[in-house]
Amino acid sequence: MKKILVGLLLISNACVFAVSDDDFIELDEPYQYVTGAYWGVTVGPTFVKHKLTATDESGENVLQSTNISKTQFDYGLMAGFGTSFYKDYYVGLEMEMLKRAGKGVHKNEDEAFGLRFQSQFGLNMNVRFGYLFPKQGNMVYAMVGFSRTLGKAVGEDENNKTVEQSFGSYFPIVGVGIEHKINYDWNIRLDAKYSITSRDSDKKMKKDGPVYGAKPQSIGIRLSITRNI
Repeated sequence: MKKILVGLLLISNACVFAVSDDDFIELDEPYQYVTGAYWGVTVGPTFVKHKLTATDESGENVLQSTNISKTQFDYGLMAGFGTSFYKDYYVGLEMEMLKRAGKGVHKNEDEAFGLRFQSQFGLNMNVRFGYLFPKQGNMVYAMVGFSRTLGKAVGEDENNKTVEQSFGSYFPIVGVGIEHKINYDWNIRLDAKYSITSRDSDKKMKKDGPVYGAKPQSIGIRLSITRNI
């Protein structure tokens, strides 16, 4: 009887170990930690550059031109949804709501001509495509999407009074990044995003005055922490 009980005990232990091994293999599958919804926080600097020009009404003769650069700091929330396909590949849609810190007017040293950067809310929409390294819990990815930029051109009228004109545009962005799995619930990532140069709508600060336009571009570095839902 003792031999029978010992034999049954050994068989049951073997079954437990077999199930444990299977569970470990399943947890290594990419879909175990990338499929589904998530939310997170994101922070990082953005290096912004604007080429600001003023032309006559024909748009052919440039009256003034300058490049204005500024480093700003972004922070905000993100949310998204993603899934794996063909086992080691990933696709997902993501939205970011950002607060851009940093105010101030930046002008030419010798001319009253520049941009006023504002503290503002921004919105980014991205599609991410990734390749998974499930054993290490890592993913490398690329992204494409669009973003929103805001600002004001600053100048002076004939009475030396400061005048401003608001600018705003949507423009495409591209980026790359790497994401690491901390545990089943939490991920950490680092990415860089580049805004493709676009042109704001040409506008006038005052009637019969110069036509002002801006070509913005930026590079943003983001450190983000996300949690699976």
